[in-house]
Amino acid sequence: MKSDLVPRTSSLIQKLDNNLQRYFGEKDKNNPYYWYYYLNNLGKAMQNKEMVEDAINGFTVNNQEYQILRVVSKRFLTYDLCQDAVCRNGYNLRYVPDKYLDANMCISAVINNGDALNEVPRKILLGDKGYEICFHAVRNDFWGNLLSCVPQKYLEGEKGIDLYKAAVSSNGHAIKYVPKELITEELAKLAIKAPIQVREVLQPNGAILTLTQKSEFLHDPIVKYLPNNCLSKELVSLAAKRNPKSLSFVPVEYISRELCYEIIVQDPMNLKYIPRQLQDKEMVKYALTMDPKVISVVPPDFVTVDICQDALRRDSNISIEDLPEHIIEKLSNDFRPKNFINYKPIKLNPLALSLTDVQLVSANERRYPKNLSSGDGPNKKFYYVTDLHLEHQLVEETEDITKLSLSEIKSRIDRKTSELVSSVSADYHSTLLIGGDVADSIKLEALFYKQLTLKWPGNIISVLGNHELWDGDLWGTKIARPIDKIIYDYRKSLPLGTSLLENQLLIYYKGLHKEILDENDILRASTKELTEVCNRSSIIVLGGIGFSGLNPVYNANAGLYRSSVSREEDILRSQRFRSIYEKVLASAKDIPVIVLTHMPMMDWSDAAYNPRWIYVNGHTHQNSRLLDHDGTSVFSDNQIGYAPKVWRLNSFIIDVKRYDPFKDYSDGIHQISREQYVDFNRCQGIAMDSIKYPGDVFVIKYDMNYMFVIKNSKNLYLLEGGRRHKLDHDIDYYFENLPLYIKKVRNAFMPYQKAISMLSNEVKEIGGSGKVHGCIVDIDFFNHIYLNPFDGKISPYFALDTTNKVFFKDVKSLLNSSSFDNKRILRKYSSMSQKGNIPILTHKEYRKQELTAMSEIVLDRSMYEPSRIMRSIQYIFDQNVLRVWKDEVLSISETSPKEMLPNSKKLS
Repeated sequence: MKSDLVPRTSSLIQKLDNNLQRYFGEKDKNNPYYWYYYLNNLGKAMQNKEMVEDAINGFTVNNQEYQILRVVSKRFLTYDLCQDAVCRNGYNLRYVPDKYLDANMCISAVINNGDALNEVPRKILLGDKGYEICFHAVRNDFWGNLLSCVPQKYLEGEKGIDLYKAAVSSNGHAIKYVPKELITEELAKLAIKAPIQVREVLQPNGAILTLTQKSEFLHDPIVKYLPNNCLSKELVSLAAKRNPKSLSFVPVEYISRELCYEIIVQDPMNLKYIPRQLQDKEMVKYALTMDPKVISVVPPDFVTVDICQDALRRDSNISIEDLPEHIIEKLSNDFRPKNFINYKPIKLNPLALSLTDVQLVSANERRYPKNLSSGDGPNKKFYYVTDLHLEHQLVEETEDITKLSLSEIKSRIDRKTSELVSSVSADYHSTLLIGGDVADSIKLEALFYKQLTLKWPGNIISVLGNHELWDGDLWGTKIARPIDKIIYDYRKSLPLGTSLLENQLLIYYKGLHKEILDENDILRASTKELTEVCNRSSIIVLGGIGFSGLNPVYNANAGLYRSSVSREEDILRSQRFRSIYEKVLASAKDIPVIVLTHMPMMDWSDAAYNPRWIYVNGHTHQNSRLLDHDGTSVFSDNQIGYAPKVWRLNSFIIDVKRYDPFKDYSDGIHQISREQYVDFNRCQGIAMDSIKYPGDVFVIKYDMNYMFVIKNSKNLYLLEGGRRHKLDHDIDYYFENLPLYIKKVRNAFMPYQKAISMLSNEVKEIGGSGKVHGCIVDIDFFNHIYLNPFDGKISPYFALDTTNKVFFKDVKSLLNSSSFDNKRILRKYSSMSQKGNIPILTHKEYRKQELTAMSEIVLDRSMYEPSRIMRSIQYIFDQNVLRVWKDEVLSISETSPKEMLPNSKKLS
């Protein structure tokens, strides 16, 4: 029978469905990352020859982080397929089976990407074609460091000179690895004239990430590495015109006055690179005439009150703080508002909450995740931090961040972001919330996010704070830019992987695709329409600054935003955010929504908290949290503030809602479309491509449990993803017996499910993946733990594929082995085992197992058959989907799962 409960599609839903179709639908095999994600989710055991061939031929992305050979099943690989893969992405060389790994394969890899030289086995590198491999590699050297990987025997004599020339002609920075005595003027000229390396990398979201050596080229001039005996005026002129900073590293006798004026014409700020002894008043005046900003780099003995006044009047964006102290004193009354002469950070105190309403949090409190989930279904951990205030956190008490070099600022940001990320065990599923006041300027904020995204493996969702709206204007002296322009520039400066929200709703539509609804999308949609969108979304985050329109004291009049926000706009912006908040509240009152703002709710709304929602904010610099008995959750307990301190992340765990397109269907048998079946699987987190078999598709539903079948003119089949299994009875038989079948399976396998769930949780505790598939729990891609369903014993093992496995006597032996290189997980395991916090992973029974050796090579797949069946059964527990049917189950004891599993030999 065909269901008539399918709701009519709204325009917003249609728009989101179309986006999803383009991103992940049937037509989206054109998505360049399609095959990588599909095979990675499918697993190697489910792949076939045709699939592997299509994937290698179809995956043309050249991205260091995504190698198609990493996710394909090795049993279907051929020499030609491996050759095709490394020609498209040289990094695939790492995953070429040894039997196919030869010199020609290596040559193909380094021609595509010189960095693949690091993956060439030493034996091949020293073989007959080793020189040829190195030659192709250094000619394709993006980073300019591959000469350091070339065996010394290839760097000698004429062949060595040819190799050096090939390297520096490709990347001038390779000159760093050429012995000084071998650097000639010819070689130096080749290095200086070498092109700036640019590499475009297609990202999973469709954006093009352009990697360039330009920044390194500018900040690390090649002349630094040249001996003086090969320098000449011609060479210095050539170097300076390509990189003016070169003038800071060469003797003055090679620098002509004409060259100095040439690079000033190129950019007046280049005055800072001209040696002091070559500058004079005429040259300084010439540069200032072209651009008054040059005042910030003029030598102090050339700085006068007159030229400073002239520069400040010509360009209002020049900061008076860039001038010498004696000049600031003379000009401060004219060019700095009196309100900000003695700048001190404003200390805020919450007005609406008394100390009895909130739980104050000390700086040294242990940071356990707050678990807000019900524990009945899938959940997700969110990490959060606010108010990082880089201008204060990166410096000592007597330091001024404006006086630090760019390289020193980057170095300090690198250390602090490493400190932040290393405080938790995050993976690519992790989401980090950042609640504003990261920095006072776009430039510094962009540096922070660039370093953070290199280290944080998951998603980042952020909002701005009032400090970001200062727009780099500490004293409020510049002409204020429109807020929307400032926000746009911040958003444009942030790297991929960071979602900056301002009056926006971020959703994971059907759990599959991230979408951001802006203010117009939210307000134009009807409440019914927005409710439908929220019901179809697994994660919902409402984000924005919030503003301080309701705060009678700490608002725009107190200088919170400097000159960028008036009191009237402060009130208007608060009203705008509240309007969006109330629209989402009316649409998703009973659905978990994260409200991420910089300002606390009391500043932009006088309504009560919704106990079903989670609120994260900063701004007050008073760490507190509110966890009420009615469910109200307000996290303001990780505000870093002004005083330098150790950075750590806090976290909370919430339920993740899966979208169920058949939720409103009555119990019974319903004919559905193929698209609906694929949609259901994907939304439940089940890897699914399409159904290739003819016939009509039906869903059998009973008490929110599902069984999917396909019927053609002759037979009825049970659907297991895109596979089918012949059934022996008519469709009514399965509907009538489905309740009893599910009951027996649940009763029989519940103890095992609890055991493997506990094992998974312990793996997550030490920083591993914890993903469960059948009887196997992943530590990472290559390292796993098998939980034997027959005797309950755990067997840790390393596996390159389903055939070649190395088993270890216990988890500690696996983590200490050469095949495991994650020291963080090993440290966490050691720490937690000493405290007795991981009893399953460290149980004495497993340590006492007597094996003849530390490990044994296992070359069979006996473990995978029970694991495959267990994985099929696991869908009943995790997604309420029945994917395996055995009539014998209806008559077996409800306490023994062994009758459903094939015989298995003891593995340990």
